[in-house]
Amino acid sequence: MKKLFLIVIFSVLCLLCSSQIIEISNGATVSNTLNERDNACYHYLIQGEAELTMREITIILAAESGSQAIAAKANSLPNEHNYDYMDASPEPNHSINIYRPRSPSWYICVHAFRQSSYVLRISDYLVSPQEILNNTATSGNLGKNLMSFYQINVNYSDPSISSFPGIKLLATLSGISGDNVVLYADQAGLPTKSFHSYESSGQSRKIEIHSPYEDIWYFGVLVHDTSDYTLTVSILPIIPSTLSNEQDFTSLIMSTQWMYFRFVVVASTPLYHLEIDLVRTSQSGDVDLFVRRGAIPSFAISDYRDLSTTERTRMIIDLPQPGDWYIGVYGFSLATFSLKITQQSDEVNRMEANSIYTITEQNAGSWNYYLYKIENSNSEYLAIEINVTIGDPDLYIRFNAPPTRANYDLQEVSTSKNFVLRYFQPQKGDWYVGIFCFGNIKCSYIVEAYTTSVQATAITAGQRVSGTVRQDSWLFYSIDIGAPVFQFSLILEQIVGDPDLYVAYNRFPQKTQADYFELSSANTAELNIPNANATWYMGIYGYSNSEFGLTVRIIRAEPAVAILNSLYSGSISKGEIFCVSVDINRDVSLSAIVTRISTGKELKVQISKEFCSNGYSYDAQSNADPRGEILIDRPSYEKYYVSLSTINDNVQYELTVNTPAIQIIPIVNNMLSGSVTYKHWKFYSFNVVANGANNVTIILQQLQGDPDIYVNPGKLPSYTELYDYDVSVSEYSVIQILYPQVGIWYIGIYGATDCTFTITILESDINSNIEYIRSGQIVSDRLLAHNWRYFECYAASSNEDLKIQMTAIQGDPDVYVSYALVPDNRRADYKNITTEYVSEINIKNPTIGSWYIGIYGFGECYFSIKCTVDDQRQIKNLVNGKMEAIIVKKNIWQDFMIDVNYGTLFTLSVITTSPNLPNMYIRRKELANVRDYDYTLDSKTNSNRLLIESVNYDKYYISIKSNLQDTINIAFYFFFGGICNAQSNPDCKCDPQSSSCNTQIIKTTQNSINKGLLQYSCSVLLKFDYISNNALRFDFDYNKLNGQPSTDRMDFAINYLEQPSKKPDYFLSATDEEASLTLYDPKFGSWWISVNTHGATNLLEYTALIDSFDYGNCPNACSGHGECQKSSLNHYCICENGFSGSDCSIYAAGLKTGAIVTGHAISGGANYWKIDPIAQGKSNLLIQANLTSPLLAGNLVLYSHIGDSPSLSTWDQMNTSSSRIHEFIIKPNKNNVPTWIVIHAPSSSIDYVMEISSASGTSKTAMVIGIIFGLFAVAAVVAVSIIFYKRRASTATELTYNRLSQDDSTSIVDTESPFNDSNEIKSTDSNVNDATSKVNDNSLNFTNNFNNSNDTTNTNTNTNTNNESSKFKRRIEDFDTQSDNKKLRISNNLNDFSYNLNDSLNTSSSTLYNQRYRLIKNPNQVRKSIGVEMYHIYSKCWSPTKKN
Repeated sequence: MKKLFLIVIFSVLCLLCSSQIIEISNGATVSNTLNERDNACYHYLIQGEAELTMREITIILAAESGSQAIAAKANSLPNEHNYDYMDASPEPNHSINIYRPRSPSWYICVHAFRQSSYVLRISDYLVSPQEILNNTATSGNLGKNLMSFYQINVNYSDPSISSFPGIKLLATLSGISGDNVVLYADQAGLPTKSFHSYESSGQSRKIEIHSPYEDIWYFGVLVHDTSDYTLTVSILPIIPSTLSNEQDFTSLIMSTQWMYFRFVVVASTPLYHLEIDLVRTSQSGDVDLFVRRGAIPSFAISDYRDLSTTERTRMIIDLPQPGDWYIGVYGFSLATFSLKITQQSDEVNRMEANSIYTITEQNAGSWNYYLYKIENSNSEYLAIEINVTIGDPDLYIRFNAPPTRANYDLQEVSTSKNFVLRYFQPQKGDWYVGIFCFGNIKCSYIVEAYTTSVQATAITAGQRVSGTVRQDSWLFYSIDIGAPVFQFSLILEQIVGDPDLYVAYNRFPQKTQADYFELSSANTAELNIPNANATWYMGIYGYSNSEFGLTVRIIRAEPAVAILNSLYSGSISKGEIFCVSVDINRDVSLSAIVTRISTGKELKVQISKEFCSNGYSYDAQSNADPRGEILIDRPSYEKYYVSLSTINDNVQYELTVNTPAIQIIPIVNNMLSGSVTYKHWKFYSFNVVANGANNVTIILQQLQGDPDIYVNPGKLPSYTELYDYDVSVSEYSVIQILYPQVGIWYIGIYGATDCTFTITILESDINSNIEYIRSGQIVSDRLLAHNWRYFECYAASSNEDLKIQMTAIQGDPDVYVSYALVPDNRRADYKNITTEYVSEINIKNPTIGSWYIGIYGFGECYFSIKCTVDDQRQIKNLVNGKMEAIIVKKNIWQDFMIDVNYGTLFTLSVITTSPNLPNMYIRRKELANVRDYDYTLDSKTNSNRLLIESVNYDKYYISIKSNLQDTINIAFYFFFGGICNAQSNPDCKCDPQSSSCNTQIIKTTQNSINKGLLQYSCSVLLKFDYISNNALRFDFDYNKLNGQPSTDRMDFAINYLEQPSKKPDYFLSATDEEASLTLYDPKFGSWWISVNTHGATNLLEYTALIDSFDYGNCPNACSGHGECQKSSLNHYCICENGFSGSDCSIYAAGLKTGAIVTGHAISGGANYWKIDPIAQGKSNLLIQANLTSPLLAGNLVLYSHIGDSPSLSTWDQMNTSSSRIHEFIIKPNKNNVPTWIVIHAPSSSIDYVMEISSASGTSKTAMVIGIIFGLFAVAAVVAVSIIFYKRRASTATELTYNRLSQDDSTSIVDTESPFNDSNEIKSTDSNVNDATSKVNDNSLNFTNNFNNSNDTTNTNTNTNTNNESSKFKRRIEDFDTQSDNKKLRISNNLNDFSYNLNDSLNTSSSTLYNQRYRLIKNPNQVRKSIGVEMYHIYSKCWSPTKKN
């Protein structure tokens, strides 16, 4: 059962999350049917702003049939690893209760273990817990995995509990009848397994909540199995034990147990403290301490606590308020402990000024208090100095009350041995000094107090002061700012040591009482105080002995909008800065012009990105004497500040801030000259057009001075926003942009000095600069500084690593390598820019395609480069005029070769739907590449046709590659022939629309007469769309216009859908100046007719008639032997004389010897012919069908059957030869029934001629019989040898399968065959091979020469056949005695077997294979006619191997 349950669980966890999700609303019911292992998923959303902490979702699945499981998850679909709730029980009904859902969005999925129907209902509602009374039992009963909820109100003002210092909630479960019942409690909402503050544990089923919050508390009972229970919740008072001062208490405390104590604090003296000492006396355990004034402490509420695991906890409470204090001890684990509470009074000693007090021993954790009276006014400060001998005393002071560690005016808790606490300008009155001994050891120290006067040195704006300050000492400065200013700034220079800066408004600053401070240890620190006015005090504190400098700066400012592009007047004094901010968010210049009105004074203007800079950081500055101007030609997009400063007082000025437009000069004719002054810019622009050059080179020539160049596309360049730059001092700066972005490019020239220059822009094809290098080839070259040299290395395979080795012969060349794109110093897949003598890059398993190598001259250099890789590109041979369809892949070479051996015209034509042509390179004798080629065709040529005149007779290589997109589908063909150029040959009329052509495409219709003139090797392509159900007839003729006799002829090739290739669908050679063709069932779509002259020297006029006519809907198109007529109801055939049947396919009169008949069979149709037994007589008949339809060899099947008319599945003989002639021999039958002949057109309509002749007494028959015997002898020997050599069982199904597989050369041998002598096969192997070879040669010789030399072929065949027959007979005689019966049966069936092979041997070798196919298709018939053993011999004889 456990294993079954795990399987069920696993199945449920495999819910498919890809199921369609169905929305379901509250209370809705959904019915559904699922197939086995199907899933259905639903989404449920709690509507409105529901209170989730008090809500329940109920999911009920009622099964009507089958078996299901259900799972639910918040916010996402459940999966096999992650779900919140699941029910996979075997019960028919399932339910899930989601208490206090953590999200309003839930996904529920149902899984069917087998075909199931179910009803699903989902609803949610607010839960109203049952209210229970204090100390009252409530009983209940719950089913499996269900919960009940209860609530009780805790009110501390309730008279029954208000008199107690604390209470606790006690919840107890009793009367439980089942197992696994859990109790939860929470104050925030329904308590569940996932959300609760308290949980019952073990067998106690009890929860205690000490000092609960005053609120409603909720309890939840969860039953995993059905159970009864009783819940009792009581509010119980906590009555602590009272401890007296210094009373020792010891006890044992259990784990999770609380023990409470009460201690009364009495204000017996002005100064006292409370000490609580908790010591764990057991070796193990852990007790925690909680303290609270006025009420019982808890985990949630306490004034002090200590949760450490140390053996002793010592807690000191300074000056505790009088009243009841409650101490709680919590047993984190079982332990024994002792507790002691002590209230101690602290004495206050009078401290006199300039008096020294020595404390030789102060207990750890205790206080030592002094009272110091100040009689004078605020013109002094209070100093408390301590010299420490032992321990770690901390110092606190407080006005009019003793300090504590929580309440004080000033403290010093340093761990140093000597320190001073200073309080500046203390109030007149009582000051309490408290010294607390921190830590666990006693303290010993000397303390002294004194007061002294304090003064501040007045400084002014712009003034710099310097000084020294001792450690823990102060120096003070003050400044009167007067009216409010934009900013008041202090610059602190750290010369020696570590000075700190404190600043306060209208008072002396202190470390704990300052408005601003700067405590960094930086050499220079700036403290900025905005909107300052009146008097400010600055204090320099010596963190260590220090030397410093301090400068004050005042900044006055006006809004930028009030000044920009207008004249502003004002005055300024030393130490002040007048500042204007300007936001730059567009391409403009920034100008500031200032005029000094006051004479004999200095005024400085600056523009900076630093806030109101005054000499620390600026982009430009000028001294107005009397007028100063700053111009930033190309500020970046950010905030700038224009500031004025002076070293004089009351300097009058006028200021103008402008943002003029930037002047951009377009570069015309790719070259110009210019000049720029020091620290200024000049900007230029040029345009990169689409499909333009893929390489742009910018050359900056330095004529005078030092110009720097910056380049950026689409936006003016700057120091930070740029594409490339060159700031060298070379005479020439070269920037190369590979594959530039289309649009406007900007050039910025910056004057490092006053300078003049020229700019030249060169556009080029980067491919023309790439040298193709073969594997292992070494190339050396020289490079000027900042120039590039490029190479291409082709990886034809990813199996061999690509290794690139660059040798730095002189200088510092860098090497960059990228796949598919030429690299540069910003874009490269691999690079080596070291200064090593030999730089190597090894690329493992390189991607097939072109890899580009870029060599960059960091300076002038000499180098050599070598790449090693498998770069053997595959070359495909092309046929003249044949269409090739390929997919051109980006960066992958595809190479072709065509041998031009006649004509003087060479044409490349490309067909593609892509807007871009790939790059096609043509080269004579060698493979082409991007740089080495003779001709090219690509998108830039704006043509998809390339014509080359006066070509040489040689091999031409065509290499194709795309650099523009990932793949391009193209079709292309190459044609070479005669010249057809109207300019050089006025008689050429092949294309009246073009002066240079060799093929003209004319669009026509299916009913048209097309005429034209052609000469040389020109051709015309006629294209029309066939769109009707009619037949098509083509009539072609031509005339020689000059009337002179010649051997000129025209050919007409017809193709469906595609332009005619070397093997068109139909081909007509009009040597007699006319030709015709009729298609009874042409296919719908585009048809092409190619009219060719075959190098005619005469001007020929052609006529091409395309005629469609209606032959109706008669069956089988009347088999070509009738006329189709139409009645009011249907179409019917009127058959020719001698033919009958609804489709005129039956030759009712019967055929006789010597008959010659013609016929037409439509695609998929058949014609039937009958031969009467009386007409045949006792002689063998040769049936020969000659296919007359052009170029449709292999589309005729010849059948015969004795008796009833044959069908395509019932026949005696079948010939499926791929040749144009089909034939076999029909033997006389003894049953006096007719023989039927069927001609079938399986895929296309055909025309044919069939001839009936006698097969006896002819040289052809003798020759056939001779070959039959010879081939039969070889077949028998091979089969017998293999039977002896191999014995393998086989079924009839295996025999059929192996014979149907044309590539299978496995022999099949009957295991019961007696021919199993292994010695015989050894003695006959060589003779069998010889015989097989000779018979094959004779068959081939007969096939090739039958029409031309019947007599010769007959003689040769008979001779060889007789020789092989003699060998066969000798092999038969060598068989042992036990084979005699088998040999006799072979001899008796020899004649029958020969007849079955006759027509196969009269055709090509493929016909023989088809005949073998027929015999295997009907194995029972073969076994019946020649016996099982002969069948094995025959099967082996015609197994399709090279030696058969």
